[in-house]
Amino acid sequence: MTQTAHEIMENVGALFDVEYVPAGFQDNGFYTRVPGDAGKPMYKWVNRVTRDNSVPLAIHKGSYPEVDGYKHLADMAEFMFPLSSKECTLFGDGERVLLVQQLTDPVDLGDGDTIQSNIIWVSSLNGTWSTKVYDMTERFFCQNQLIGLPLISVRHTRNHDNLLSMRVEILEGAKARANAWTSQAREWKDQKMVDQQFFEMVNDLMPIPEYNHTNDLVRDRMKMKRSDILNRWYVECNEYGDRDEGIGDAWCAYNAFQGAEQHYINAKGRGHNWSRDRALVKAVDGKTPLATQAFNYLRG
Repeated sequence: MTQTAHEIMENVGALFDVEYVPAGFQDNGFYTRVPGDAGKPMYKWVNRVTRDNSVPLAIHKGSYPEVDGYKHLADMAEFMFPLSSKECTLFGDGERVLLVQQLTDPVDLGDGDTIQSNIIWVSSLNGTWSTKVYDMTERFFCQNQLIGLPLISVRHTRNHDNLLSMRVEILEGAKARANAWTSQAREWKDQKMVDQQFFEMVNDLMPIPEYNHTNDLVRDRMKMKRSDILNRWYVECNEYGDRDEGIGDAWCAYNAFQGAEQHYINAKGRGHNWSRDRALVKAVDGKTPLATQAFNYLRG
């Protein structure tokens, strides 16, 4: 069920107040002594204001533009695509935010394998993300999220003429990407692949290093990644192929790589702690080399 951007973001506490505090004039707390005069600080903290205290999110140069938290993002998203927001992720204490909006109806690729075209808005208060809009194709089975390249970079503006122009650009870009993914997925679903072919694909893309070229830790990590990918292949074949005969298709193969990277490999941290947020950040930042390699391999 979709709601307004403000409702979805408020539900996860993303519409908090912020304050910008000059840095360089005190030694206590989080303030840093730096050269500069009291009128024009060289640096400033951006703090999340809570009922009880303020939580520092980042320190910026004194000329860094000040915005009213993520309220401008909710305003822009809702003005462009009203009542279409369905999910929001707030990272950490509020350093970054990601908002998902649904613009089209789901597409059934056959056998109940359904994908949904969305867009995602990303922004940050710590300077790691500028405000951008990406296309995201969501596959309902196993919740794979195929995040593309930025459709547009958005300035902090409320000029309605500019926003309407950006709306057209976003819609056209999202539609083109959705059509491309739908066409590619259907093409790959028609390309049958047996276990042996998939095993060869794994060996081609992720060969295990020889003992005299690496250490045991690197080899073990590679084996774990390969194991995650193979497990996803079996899941895919159970659902959309013939597991008893060891038959799947190229779409299953791509999602085995992409899904393993998203849900396992990129979600693991030190000590094998799992984090969906970690995987999302890597996907937005384009740090999904296995999915890219699998895509190029299958495209030939």
